[in-house]
Amino acid sequence: MTDVRETLAREIAEIRTLLFMRSPFFAILIRRARIVLDAAVDTVCSSTAGELVINPFYWRGLSDMEMKMFVLMHEALHLGFRHPWAARGRDLELYNTAADMVVNEMLLKHGFKTEPAKIVTAARMHGLLEAMGASVNLEELKKASAEEIYRLLVNANAVQNINLHNNLPGADLESPQGMEGAAVQEGAMPPGREPELYWREVLGEALVAERQAGTLSGETLRVAEASLKPRLDWRRLLQAAFQEGSGRFVVSSWHRRSRRFAGLPGIKSLGVQTVRVLIDCSGSINRKTLEYFVSEILSLAKAHLCKVSVQPWDAKAYAPVDSFTPSQIRRIAARHLRGGGGTLLLPALKAVRRSMDPGDIVVILSDGCIADITAEATLGVYRLVAGRAGKMILVTTGNRPILPRTKIISMDCPVDTVH
Repeated sequence: MTDVRETLAREIAEIRTLLFMRSPFFAILIRRARIVLDAAVDTVCSSTAGELVINPFYWRGLSDMEMKMFVLMHEALHLGFRHPWAARGRDLELYNTAADMVVNEMLLKHGFKTEPAKIVTAARMHGLLEAMGASVNLEELKKASAEEIYRLLVNANAVQNINLHNNLPGADLESPQGMEGAAVQEGAMPPGREPELYWREVLGEALVAERQAGTLSGETLRVAEASLKPRLDWRRLLQAAFQEGSGRFVVSSWHRRSRRFAGLPGIKSLGVQTVRVLIDCSGSINRKTLEYFVSEILSLAKAHLCKVSVQPWDAKAYAPVDSFTPSQIRRIAARHLRGGGGTLLLPALKAVRRSMDPGDIVVILSDGCIADITAEATLGVYRLVAGRAGKMILVTTGNRPILPRTKIISMDCPVDTVH
């Protein structure tokens, strides 16, 4: 093991030297990582301990230094973008596949080459999603984050259908807090430091070095800034949007104290407001996500003394459901979530425009892959609806289209366990 460790340490040092001349961003990520040898892992992996773990037999079997460089950078990017921690609470295989696509596309765009047939690329991901009935623009997919791709995979029910292998045999995001093995490189993480916070700092340091070297690309900056952006709970964002939309209809009043929260004013309604919920039933939203979303809407509507009207739609608008209770969620799902109907927003917008009153809150649930979202006819009606609404909200499980006067909220998708 000593000879193997010395050989690997020498090769990693050579890779770092080459990368410092080519791209300090990748060189710093690799230099800051603690790299460990462990034959217990299938190939290589990045762990929640903040370590990069390598199977020495796998490493020795890599064909050349270019391939070894690609593998090291791939895992270092997982750590820099904090994918091992983002994968917690999610389907590991799906999230790993999504994260692999992001880091592989970044490396390929920077001119680092490997064997494309063996890695997850945007083109292969696009083919997989198309095969499962999800309509996604390839150019938009290339710019998507790991979270956005993961949501697309979950919505497409890829848990059961995925046949796209990761770039290496076995998942390369692992959750163990530490792995036994010989350290090839100690890295720079101080003892007791929280690994996720440490890697957030390293990513910032790598960006600064790349900018100073004059080699910072727009692609690197875009992906890194998206990773550094704090993740906000979609429920809190939705609650804040509701508060803004219901402000003119609901006020706080000390004349009647809150029965739910002692010491706070009660809520006084100045009029009955309706929350009009447009639910994409084209099959792009799984049942569990639908239940999760509607339960939150019902809770907020009750707190703000609003009525609820649900408008199911795919390529056409279906009959709205006005008396909405949690027990009806599954019935709506069974009736409308069948897929294959396409996704056109215009018919639903026309239906809502005919029935809505000024000041109503309009909430759209979709994966954001809407065929007519850029059509002038659709945008024309959209502007009319947004102009009458007290608040226009899009809760998306995937793409974030540009829409006028709209609060756009990204929603994490629970995996649908109903088969």
